[in-house]
Amino acid sequence: MPKRSSNDLSTPSAKDRICSQTFLCSSSGSVVMVFFRGDRYCFYGTARIQCLAGDFFVDGYKVPPIGNMESDSMRHVSAPYRFSRPAVFRSLNKDEVPAKYKLSRLRYRLKEITPHYEQIMGLIGEKYPGIVVIDRKPTATIQVLDQVLQDFFVPSWLRSTCQFDRTLFFNGEFQPYMDESQTKLLHAMDEINKKRAEGARCVIVPIGSQGAGKSTLVRHLVNTNLSEGHPIYLLDTDVGQSEFTPPGCLSLWKMSDPILDVPCTHQAQIYPCCYFYGNITPADDVVRYKEIFDRLLNEFQTRSEPGSLLIVNTLGWIDGLGSQILSHIFDVSRPTLALSLSQDRGSFTIPDWVPIVVHITNKYSIHYNHLTTPGNTIKPARLMSYQLRDLAIVSYFSSVLPRPVLSAICDATPYCVKFERITVCIPEDYSYVDDRYFLATLNVQIVALCSSLEDQPLNTRRVLGIDALPLISVICKGSPLLKCHGYGIIRAIDLDKKLFYIITPIPPSELSKINILARGTDIMVPQMLLESQPAGNVLYLSRPALASKSGIIPDLYNGLKNIKTMRREFFPASS
Repeated sequence: MPKRSSNDLSTPSAKDRICSQTFLCSSSGSVVMVFFRGDRYCFYGTARIQCLAGDFFVDGYKVPPIGNMESDSMRHVSAPYRFSRPAVFRSLNKDEVPAKYKLSRLRYRLKEITPHYEQIMGLIGEKYPGIVVIDRKPTATIQVLDQVLQDFFVPSWLRSTCQFDRTLFFNGEFQPYMDESQTKLLHAMDEINKKRAEGARCVIVPIGSQGAGKSTLVRHLVNTNLSEGHPIYLLDTDVGQSEFTPPGCLSLWKMSDPILDVPCTHQAQIYPCCYFYGNITPADDVVRYKEIFDRLLNEFQTRSEPGSLLIVNTLGWIDGLGSQILSHIFDVSRPTLALSLSQDRGSFTIPDWVPIVVHITNKYSIHYNHLTTPGNTIKPARLMSYQLRDLAIVSYFSSVLPRPVLSAICDATPYCVKFERITVCIPEDYSYVDDRYFLATLNVQIVALCSSLEDQPLNTRRVLGIDALPLISVICKGSPLLKCHGYGIIRAIDLDKKLFYIITPIPPSELSKINILARGTDIMVPQMLLESQPAGNVLYLSRPALASKSGIIPDLYNGLKNIKTMRREFFPASS
């Protein structure tokens, strides 16, 4: 790995230049930054951005200028310090010619948002730089994530005195890939885009071992090609660390926006085309995994527009069973371009029939600290896979919290769901639980909110054979696939009223489609959510003497907290 160049935040010229081109807005927490040709800064932290005028790029994506300041049109950028890889903010290169814009109109817009508009206009002159508004106020999701991991977005010793500021710009030479790799990738994409211009659908399959930077490469491909005009789709096959969902799913997404942040800050609430696999590794049921992949690929092939590009986000598993899965992905998707990030690890070999193969070499290690400050050269500890999964789950449920703190989960308003309209799908291992305790195993657990496919009916039975209780279906090899609409936490269970209480961020318009609660394997409520709850009765601690006449022990169904208040209405009835 080539040795990195020194990046010194303390260099006076770097700090002075950043400060002299940054101006406070009238709105608290926002600033205007001016990017001249040749300006290029690395960024740690999280913020929302909007380009008012000129040419401005973030991680390869050209941010379109919008004359009016619109909060809804701002794009979220997130590059956590704990992930090591900074985002790159830049303008045009020095040898490029900037696009001209109306200075009088820009002056009018700046006057609306900052008292320093005259100073900015004097700085601009007739150089036509990029003018960017950066909103540093954290969203509710960011505030929650900031509680989970110390120094997650910005290291504490470099944080500004502003209590809500989670941004850090510094002068650095960070480049994700070697120049030779960048050149080869550009040439390959030129060939791909020529085929797309003729109406051909093209497929790109990046492969790489865990930690090689495969997800970063996928985002780079999306960001740098999104403006080409033809649609881009992302087929996410990484069930352990998915891009837009909590773990356990395979999904297909039509990309209308760039990916300028990380999975834990852009969890989707509506899943247009997603299937619940039910585990964080495909080793549990390879046949089922392949079947879901084939169905999603067919969705792309039959519904995408001519000239569409499909990028497959593969697993970071390239040997053994992982090699067999990759072989299947290549065989059925027939990619036009294969990108390899692993030249010395794993047993998978890209087939000879792939038309274009590019080996990508990282210029810097993805997990390396590119900050150098006096007395602080500590490399941030790499986050483990289970931590990344927990962050995604916490982020997914953060939108339902009445306050941006973890403990507020117990005050989130639940939906009521009648037992009789629900089928509970469980892994085969859970099928051995006695029916008297079956519902207790669901309490305070994460479930996928799913619907069945018309052509694949489930094999079901009633709990204890009682019509008022839910149906059970055991998911084993060969079982029907489940379409996933989102996730929920079963907050409590009311045995008298025959109701589940479920917390979920899914919008009401989607709830009428759901008739299945599916349990997964190793997909659990993060410990940090349970530990944040106020003291109370300990779940699952009961005595057989408390059993009712039906044989069910009521104490096993206590929820996170009192559920007598703030109940939502029932799930909408299925149409």
